[in-house]
Amino acid sequence: MKGGKIAFILLLLVHSLSALSIGELMSALKKRPQYKLDLISVEKSSLEIRKLEDKKMPKIDLFASYELFSSPNGLVPVAPNKMTAMVKKQDIAQPFGKSISRGGLSFSWPLFIASLRTLEERAQILLLAEKERRRMSFLEREALLLGTVSRLNYLRGVKEALNAKRRSILSTIDRIGVEISSGRKSADALLILRSRIDELDISIDETTRNMESLSAEIEKLTGMRVKGFVRLSKAGDIDKREIFSLKEIEKRVKAAEKSIEAARESRYPTLSMKGNYSLSRTDAYNNGKAVEESFGSVGLYLSMPIFDSSIASSTEEARLALMKEQNRYLEAAKSLKVEAKRVEREIEILEHSLKLARRNVKHKKKLLQLAKAKLQNERIRYEEYLRYEDSLAEARALYYKYSSLLWQSRARLAVIYGNDLKGIVK
Repeated sequence: MKGGKIAFILLLLVHSLSALSIGELMSALKKRPQYKLDLISVEKSSLEIRKLEDKKMPKIDLFASYELFSSPNGLVPVAPNKMTAMVKKQDIAQPFGKSISRGGLSFSWPLFIASLRTLEERAQILLLAEKERRRMSFLEREALLLGTVSRLNYLRGVKEALNAKRRSILSTIDRIGVEISSGRKSADALLILRSRIDELDISIDETTRNMESLSAEIEKLTGMRVKGFVRLSKAGDIDKREIFSLKEIEKRVKAAEKSIEAARESRYPTLSMKGNYSLSRTDAYNNGKAVEESFGSVGLYLSMPIFDSSIASSTEEARLALMKEQNRYLEAAKSLKVEAKRVEREIEILEHSLKLARRNVKHKKKLLQLAKAKLQNERIRYEEYLRYEDSLAEARALYYKYSSLLWQSRARLAVIYGNDLKGIVK
């Protein structure tokens, strides 16, 4: 008997050492594709900033062309004095022809665009909002994982309660089996107990099926298969200084304000520098000789929209987007504050209920022991004894249920306040 107990203790120890911890499962979340997709979204937002910075840089292009004209066309502008000398001496190839090939380069450089800086500030704000969204997405997956693990633990607790009940009834069957064989008890008692064993086996199978479903959900989230009970214990309190869920929306409101500012600034003048250099070739129309000329130019250009109805439409569109984000923020702030208070109160109630459930299990165990003694002395019927077995199993299941609900509520509150669950549970 003593050796059996030692073997059982060693088995539990090996099982606990091989079982996955909640910390390992949460760390596995960062190795999943969804986490990498969120990182890609952040990188994409940072590229928007780079694209705006690129617009402030010079743009240089190479070009080449071949053109045909119905009448002679000039290679380059020619000064009047130079042109007069060419007309007097027809042996000089004049830079005009009906077929012209050109090659060269051109550049443009925006020196001042008022809305560009504002759009950069907007992109910076949206990048921060995307980072907040990524963090919130990860915290929600952590909460989903913790909730699923707690539900799986609940079902494992229910299964263990059912198995404990089954073992208890089987021990009763073994005890009365001798009495039935000796004729001191009727065989109908054995049928009642064995019928209850069959019912328990059906319930255990149903619970196992539900456990498999939850194990599959955890594997989808983490890529890891949970085979044993995942121990959950409180590691720290939830920091309730700010509602983290509002941070992303706050930044999107600021970004919408920048959009209106940028739309208005599109009415301001823009200043740019442009230039080009080209080498042109043709056969002179006056004597057929080949002629090549190069020409370059550079200049500053000031542009200001006098009438552009699209600017007013863009401004109104930005204004409506701002109103939408502002109302979204107000609605979220109100609902999240109410939700936070509700969950905080729910946690208090569940913590109290869990204490009562733990004490209730102790009471039910004592009552079952008394019932077994009464059954042995034939002071109660088997049906009444089974009610005590049912009562203890239900009390154990209720304890695990409250424990699961408590962890789910803690996870929900942690998400609202932006707490990493690794600091809350271990």
